[in-house]
Amino acid sequence: KVAQYAAGFFHEFIGLTGKKEQIDVAVKLFPAGYIIENDPDSPLGYTVMHTDKIFYMDRQGKMIDYLKSPRNPDEILAKIRKYLKEY
Repeated sequence: KVAQYAAGFFHEFIGLTGKKEQIDVAVKLFPAGYIIENDPDSPLGYTVMHTDKIFYMDRQGKMIDYLKSPRNPDEILAKIRKYLKEY
């Protein structure tokens, strides 16, 4: 279900889920975080607020950079081009 949700934003997005302990391990690999809040209006009874960053990875899967909001398409593309040349 998480994969379907993520793909609704962009077809190549990957949804990540697991037990809280597993998610916490993945989150610690990045300058990221999340907060779970009770939300009686949500179908699940809660919502998850999470980091809004774009992470750039090298070919080995190591994070090499990130962009915080607000950002624009030119900034995103410039970093993509830069890292394609470097890596």
